[in-house]
Amino acid sequence: MEVLVQPIRQSKTELVQQYREILSSGPGLRIVSVTAAVAEEAASLRATYGLRTPDAIQVATAVHFGAVAFVTNDLTFSRLRLPGLEIIVLDHLEPE
Repeated sequence: MEVLVQPIRQSKTELVQQYREILSSGPGLRIVSVTAAVAEEAASLRATYGLRTPDAIQVATAVHFGAVAFVTNDLTFSRLRLPGLEIIVLDHLEPE
């Protein structure tokens, strides 16, 4: 959802389609449904870290389905300390 907002706002339908393809068929990526367990985990993350609801749902989904990394460019996530989940902030990566 998050990556599609700007291309949709800018009516870049080709870019929207490219993102859909990448996110639905990329290696190591899968689309999952939000379950009651994910919602409960999201509530806990929201209460503990003060995350916005969409952010809490994203992280809770990652944790629930066993992701080992969460890639973002939102500094809000850099303060999270969740066992087994590495938070990777793109702006913090060193260029090669």
